[in-house]
Amino acid sequence: MTDPTVASLAASRPLPYSVLVRSAGWRTRRPLTFGLCAGLAFAAFGLVLRIALLGPNAPTLAYLTFYPSVCLAALIAGLAGGGAAALASALIVHLWINPIDERLDFLALAVFLASGLLVSWLAEALLRMQARTLRLEASDALQKNLSQIVETSLEAIYSVDPDGRVLTWNQGAELLYGYSASEMVGRSVARLAPPESNDDLLQLRRLAHRGEPVVNFETSRRRKDGARLDVEISASPIRSPSGATLGMSVIARDISDRKRTDDALRTALLRIEAKFENAAVGMADVSADGVWLRVNQKLCAILGYSPEELLGKSFTAITHPEDLPDNLSHLANMRADGIETFAMEKRYIRKDGSLVWTNLTVGKVRKPDGAFDHFLSIVEDITERKQGEARIRLLMGEVNHRANNLLAVVQSIAQQTADAGDIKTYVAELRDRIQGLAASQRLLVDNEWRGADLRALAQAQLAMFANLLGGRILLEGPSLQLNAAATQGIGMALHELATNAAKYGALSNGQGVVVIRWSVEGDDFRMDWRESGGPPVQSPRRRGFGQFVIGRMAEASVDGKAAIDYAPAGVHWTLHGSMTSIAEGAQRKRERPAKADRAAAG
Repeated sequence: MTDPTVASLAASRPLPYSVLVRSAGWRTRRPLTFGLCAGLAFAAFGLVLRIALLGPNAPTLAYLTFYPSVCLAALIAGLAGGGAAALASALIVHLWINPIDERLDFLALAVFLASGLLVSWLAEALLRMQARTLRLEASDALQKNLSQIVETSLEAIYSVDPDGRVLTWNQGAELLYGYSASEMVGRSVARLAPPESNDDLLQLRRLAHRGEPVVNFETSRRRKDGARLDVEISASPIRSPSGATLGMSVIARDISDRKRTDDALRTALLRIEAKFENAAVGMADVSADGVWLRVNQKLCAILGYSPEELLGKSFTAITHPEDLPDNLSHLANMRADGIETFAMEKRYIRKDGSLVWTNLTVGKVRKPDGAFDHFLSIVEDITERKQGEARIRLLMGEVNHRANNLLAVVQSIAQQTADAGDIKTYVAELRDRIQGLAASQRLLVDNEWRGADLRALAQAQLAMFANLLGGRILLEGPSLQLNAAATQGIGMALHELATNAAKYGALSNGQGVVVIRWSVEGDDFRMDWRESGGPPVQSPRRRGFGQFVIGRMAEASVDGKAAIDYAPAGVHWTLHGSMTSIAEGAQRKRERPAKADRAAAG
């Protein structure tokens, strides 16, 4: 096809020249076909013209009348067109005008064919010269257009030789780097590179020497005023007609704003990722069907699984069966766009089989077009809070029970003190015993239920009977430091036993004896409360809060067993446990507080 630039130049020339140029384009595509068609057409045109001027049977000027047709065909179609027109004209002359059987003028035929071919050859040379001239003009026009485009472009466009010396420098380069063309042409492009970008410059120079293109190469450059900027460079080799590399054409774009935006976005993403990974609560991305897509370390610590174990696992696999229906109902409502977020308290089953209470908050994460993508779950471990709530309920019951017991103890103290000889002695002894009882209560509050020595704990709980310690109340056993749970359980049991003994047992008269003995053998712990000398013992008719304290609560505090025998001669209470469960500093299993809480709830 004819070059568009050549076509535009041909259209701007006079009509005959334009026809010649366009015919040259047609002739270039299919020269033989075009030449044959043009030759036959002009030969036929010559025949029609001869008949119109001389008539159909005029024998004169046979070849001369076809000579203009040959010349025109040669001018239009070159050698192929002129030759075809000459041959076609000769056939017409000898088949139509001067048949061969009448006479054959070989000399005239030879002259006609030779002159026709000569004219065709000259026309071919002329057409080729015109085409070459037109291509040169088109190339010059294209070069001027391209030069104008490059020169006026706001993009920084310049060219360098293989050694990095600037050959051309457009206005866009002046705007980008601050150097004018006169300051850069002939100078090394290295003046634009800051010291830290020398390696990049050497790499670009190696590519220029090899003639390899450069695409979207990011580096740093320095403006004339010293300011640094980030640029993206694309370069393509400039080659000579022989293929030798003459240099590189370079396009540089300022990407400083984009880099700042990318850096800000990257920083924001890193902060979000850091907040996700280092959050004080468990966080997870969860798919629409409940599969964990991403989890943080806190969630893994809460659930006892590694990230690899959780990823790809459904949350339903480790959710407590009693909490699963509500959880699934909330998620279904969210998927149906009924709600955007929900919160609930639920239990997970840890890898070790224990339960962990959590506060779960779930929200939607949407795609840029607003469509639902996945869930974001926030999981907070509230096991201690739930255990604390259970303890509070337990302690409230204990406070109520102790208040009642305290009144009963005060009454018992008053009755025991009634044997005093006179009123002053009665008041003084009653005051001392009530103060001992108050001291026991202060000790419990001051210790805040922390660990304590077992002997000190027993003395504190029996402080109301301080005058009986070492006499009617005997403490026998080694020094043993208890943890908080054991201190609480055993202390409450001793208080309950002492209260009962004061009201109904060995301490309700003046002769009864209580022996409290404990021992440790290996990991086994044993404690005995044995009464004697008191009134005949009768089994209680009902099981109240006191029975729970000396039974299931005491068992839970030492992870052991408790038993009580209401023998007529005196109450005998025993407690067996494990040292790994009661010693101060021992690591308690997570489910043990829950066990005590369930016991309190039951």
